[in-house]
Amino acid sequence: MTFPTWFNGSFIVVILTMLGACGAGILTFLLKSRCRTIKCCCVECERDVIPVNQLNTVEVTARNVPMRTQGQV
Repeated sequence: MTFPTWFNGSFIVVILTMLGACGAGILTFLLKSRCRTIKCCCVECERDVIPVNQLNTVEVTARNVPMRTQGQV
């Protein structure tokens, strides 16, 4: 199988960088969102909303939450 000449290591780096930038933008949007429950692509997140005056000084931490199976509500 022959790859095109434009498909090389730098092309892969550019694609990975673009995907990372998009992911960072989505995570920033979700962090600054005012929604308590977020559902997207079979992933659901319920969280405490950050007060508006603390958006730029927030420290993100994860807490241990048990996983729910498909049938649980």
